[in-house]
Amino acid sequence: MSDEKDALKSAIAAAFSDVPRPQEGRIALPSADDREDIESVFRGRHWRDMPVDALLRHHLLAQSLSSMTLEAFRFFFPGFLLLAVDHPVSDIADEVLFDLIPPRGDQ
Repeated sequence: MSDEKDALKSAIAAAFSDVPRPQEGRIALPSADDREDIESVFRGRHWRDMPVDALLRHHLLAQSLSSMTLEAFRFFFPGFLLLAVDHPVSDIADEVLFDLIPPRGDQ
């Protein structure tokens, strides 16, 4: 791993070190179609302990960030970000970039 990549990952971890964990049952949005799957995959996990294999294999899980509550999004975002650094050509990297685009005012 390059020194730049290590430095970036360390900076991400430091920036999000004190983000509070969402309450159990408050991970996925109530309206999310895949709410139960998201809740079961992320329940009891820390963003430093992401289910890498599952996220890389399952397109819908890779897109789960946009179906999370605000608290869960803030908590798990650094984990997705770290995965995007490690797997820049993946659904996860695409999801992270997509979720950083602010919504348009006319929607």
